Amino acid sequence: MAAIRQRILCLISLCLLAASSAARAESFSLKCEAAVYFYISFDIDTGRVVEETLSGSGLKGRIDRSQDDAIHFHVVRSGEPAFGRVLDRRSGQLRTLALPGYPSRGEHTFQCAPTDLRPMLAEYDSL
Repeated sequence: MAAIRQRILCLISLCLLAASSAARAESFSLKCEAAVYFYISFDIDTGRVVEETLSGSGLKGRIDRSQDDAIHFHVVRSGEPAFGRVLDRRSGQLRTLALPGYPSRGEHTFQCAPTDLRPMLAEYDSL
């Protein structure tokens, strides 16, 4: 009887551990306002980021660092320097970082709001 009780307690502990790990997993998408909307999706656990461009294609990137109040990340377009971004998690503002020597890559701020998780994040490896 004691062995069965111990196995049950072990199974309960494993279930609680799995549930708490799943609760910490964080994937989310934002809809950001520009001339037309664009989307950014994050997977905090893997460090992956996908920005869906205005044309509908995806730029993949990586989270450089994540804190409670900000996510610093970059996305990459083939043949160009990385696009640096900072998301202020409290205000929902996304700031693009200026790139010296690239006049078209100045600093801009966009207002973003949570939206349903976009499917493009699941396609990260094929981008």
